[in-house]
Amino acid sequence: MFFLEKSIYPSDYKGAGTQYKERRSFALLEEPHKLVHEHGINALKYGKNADTHSMNNAIKAMEKASYEVVYQLDSLLDNITSAKFC
Repeated sequence: MFFLEKSIYPSDYKGAGTQYKERRSFALLEEPHKLVHEHGINALKYGKNADTHSMNNAIKAMEKASYEVVYQLDSLLDNITSAKFC
């Protein structure tokens, strides 16, 4: 069972990478990351109900959100590495 009842904000993150949580690109990860999970869960629900059209649309939306996550991760990496060499 999947649950999406609680939003997690950049300030909630603990552990590895917390030193980057105040960076804009880190904060911009939140929405597309949430959408990856929401669309993935929806795809599973649609698949369970044999609604393949909606399932495929949810998978496409999940992929689009996942590209945005990767873009923001690349942005964060660029920001971190450029700060180290300045």
